[in-house]
This record gives sequence, structure tokens and C-alpha cells, in this order.
Amino acid sequence: MRERKCCTECSRRRRKVKECKPRGPGRKCWTCQKWNRECSFVHDYPPALKGLVFELSREEKRALEQQRRHDAWLAAAGGGGAAGPVPPLQPPGAPSPKRPRVAPRPASHEIAAAAARAALALGPRQAPGGAEAAAEAVPPHYAAEVAILAFAAASAPRAPVPARPPPPPGAPTTSLLISVPDMMCAASCGSAVRGALDALAGTELVGVNIPRKLAHVRTTQDASAILGALRGVGFPGSVVSEAPGDGIEPAAAPVAAEFALADSLGLLVEGCNARTGGPCNCGPSCMCHFCPEHHPERSAKLMEELRRAAAAAPAVAAAVTVSPPAPAAPPLVAPSPPPPPSPKPVPGA
Repeated sequence: MRERKCCTECSRRRRKVKECKPRGPGRKCWTCQKWNRECSFVHDYPPALKGLVFELSREEKRALEQQRRHDAWLAAAGGGGAAGPVPPLQPPGAPSPKRPRVAPRPASHEIAAAAARAALALGPRQAPGGAEAAAEAVPPHYAAEVAILAFAAASAPRAPVPARPPPPPGAPTTSLLISVPDMMCAASCGSAVRGALDALAGTELVGVNIPRKLAHVRTTQDASAILGALRGVGFPGSVVSEAPGDGIEPAAAPVAAEFALADSLGLLVEGCNARTGGPCNCGPSCMCHFCPEHHPERSAKLMEELRRAAAAAPAVAAAVTVSPPAPAAPPLVAPSPPPPPSPKPVPGA
């Protein structure tokens, strides 16, 4: 006998088939202790229990009903009756098909369209009898009160979205990498950190790395203004690195050495395309903090520090000997074709 799951509700596995108790009136499932009608497992009974009568489980009843429908369809098709499409035979454990709704619920775009039609029929918002006109303009299968509420919400005055303040004239651009240890989630913490950095004047690019608890920003503000903005939203941080961002254009292609170094330091995103040798596909909000394509100023500073450290080390500054070129291989000579086989004598010739 095969080992199978005893019940989908508890998702446990039994050690032996014989440990699953026979299911009769008033008995419960061996594993999940639920009544037989709630147990959704189709049991493989031992041969010694085949002659006994047990209460059918929910999945067994469903399988028998599907088989009965299929047999009825075959009988109608063989007798010349008008048989419809073959009803699907669902395997045990498959979810039941969803029942169609009698009155479909309107989607959000349908409610918005109904509210727009109500607004066109209403005309001026202060016109007398506006609510009655809006209710009459809504199709009959929509809820009139829902459309009126949607129209009221759409026509209410909204606060304008504040534009990003312009940078001060003549301020140099700086790329900062900031550690935010209290940043835990992307929905609340990441949005608060990103919003605080976006609200600063002169901000060009903001990125947040939740697993590493890092935030990078390219702005004309100094480090004290950045840290003060983060403290204002309840996320104190510290500057990890700072590099000038003026006069550096994005690279045409990623540099393999820089990406290998950033990958070894754990500063690349798990799903970054640069891990497989392709170009970085993170976009303008790239979270790979030493990406030469989206953050060339930080990448250039990293390579400059590495070159300075290599020049100071005596082992790296040693002369490199160049090996002589290998001699050229002799040209390949095509082998001569084999001689044709001699004809065999024909007997009786």
C-alpha cells in the first residue's frame, strides 16, 4: 500500500495504511480527529476491509457523482438524444467549480463609468435634484447609491500633489549610502524612508534595500540634512559612504570586475540580471549599490580606492613578466582519400 496523506485539513502522513481506522457511523479521522463527512481523503483500504461498509468521504461522493453524470451523458449520446458537452471528471482532491453569481458585482472601473455618466447627466454640481438625476443616469443593474458615492468622491476637491522642490543653484550632487537599522518592511518603513528622502530639495534618485537595511540617495543636500530628514520620520541612520556625483555619465555596459566585487560583498540584489552576465535590469531605482550602470559615481570611487590600495601594496606593485608568444602550430594537411576497392570477380563470367 502507498503512503498517502490522511486528511487535507491536517496535512499529516500516516506510517501504515492499517493505522487508519475504519470509518463507520460516529467515527472520526485517525489523524485530524474530524468527523467522516469532513475528512476529504479517499482512503486506500487494506484488502481485509474491502467487504465492510463504510461511510463515503466527501471526495468519494464527489467522484461518484461525477462518474454518474458522465455515464448519463454517454447514455444520452448513444440513444440519439441531444447531449450537451461532456461534464468534466474531476479527480479526487480537485476544488469544486465556482458557482456563477446571479447578479455580477460591478467592478471599480464600471462604478467609475457609472459615476461619470451620472456626472454628465447632473450637469452643475449645485443643480437642484442632483441626487435624483444621478440615480436615474445609473444603469439598473448597478447600485445607485454606490455610484452616487463614487461620483461624490470623484468630484470632491483633492489636494494637489506637491512637486519636488528645485535644487539650490550651484549645489554639487552627492551620492550617499545610508544605513537605516530600524527599517524592517517595505510597505511602512520603506515607504516612510523613501518619502522623507524624496521630499528633500535637490533629490534626483532614491533607492531602498530592505534586506540590507540600506538607503541610497543622489541629492544636492549634505549628509546632516539627509540624516535629519530620516530622524524626522523616526528612522535614525548613519552614513556608510559618500561620493561626488557630478560629471559622471552612466556606463554603457556593466564592468565584470566591479560586479564580481559587489557580489562577493553581498551588495547585489538576488534577482539582478548582472549575476548571470547580463546588463543590470533594476531600472533607475537600482538597489545594487556599486552598480556601474546606475550608480557610476559610487562604483568609480570604489575602484579608485582599490587602485590606491593596490599601488600601496608591495606585492601588487611588483613587475609582471610577460611570457613569450607560443609558436604557431604547423598547418594541417588533409589526408589523402583511400583507394577505391577492387571489383570482385563475378562467378560464371
